[in-house]
Amino acid sequence: MSAPLRLAVAVLSTMVLVSCSAVSEPTPGSRSTPVAPATSTGSNVSTSPTPSDASPCSLLSDAEVAELSGDPGRSAQPGKVGALPVCKWSAGRADFIQVIRVPAEDWGVALPGLIEQLKATPLGQTPEVAEKIRTATEQMGPTGGAVTPEAACKIFGLLAEIQGLPPGSEELVNVIPDPKNPQSMSAQMCAKGRYVSVMVARPGLEYSEGAAERLLDLARSVLGR
Repeated sequence: MSAPLRLAVAVLSTMVLVSCSAVSEPTPGSRSTPVAPATSTGSNVSTSPTPSDASPCSLLSDAEVAELSGDPGRSAQPGKVGALPVCKWSAGRADFIQVIRVPAEDWGVALPGLIEQLKATPLGQTPEVAEKIRTATEQMGPTGGAVTPEAACKIFGLLAEIQGLPPGSEELVNVIPDPKNPQSMSAQMCAKGRYVSVMVARPGLEYSEGAAERLLDLARSVLGR
């Protein structure tokens, strides 16, 4: 996969999803490498009908935070990324765990502007990606306004497809900048009317297929809590 493709989709997938820190906010020349899930693209997790009721800081247990960070003593810090509620367990600017779970339509609020940015890039003007952008724009309706949960997750799937994952993908792992030199890793999914992101960043982070799958497992668990 080419570097321009990874960069363009990284801008779309992380501008509204991760904290504004040196390690997590893409800058010109930064890259994000998507990693295909080892399991099926569909999610079989059951969810409660009111995903906005739970505080984001209740979505990971102390044991799960300790597992991801290697530090059992971190305190939860609620906050926001844009308008989205998040929880962060931080030991520094480039050393944190972060979780987001919101209704998919809330995540979708920023999509029209982000897709316009993608359209303006050379990548967005290639025939294959331009067709996917057109399909995504149709999901947002004629005015480009609020999207339904179903449409938001379909757009998520289109963005995953642009990254090289199979059509209809509901989940992915992004490694920034790449698996050989990981600074952060995030598991993201859009399913059952919810958007979820679980992110880990720390010095000495190591990528493996097992670590990526474990992060996806946590994201699947958060989806259903």
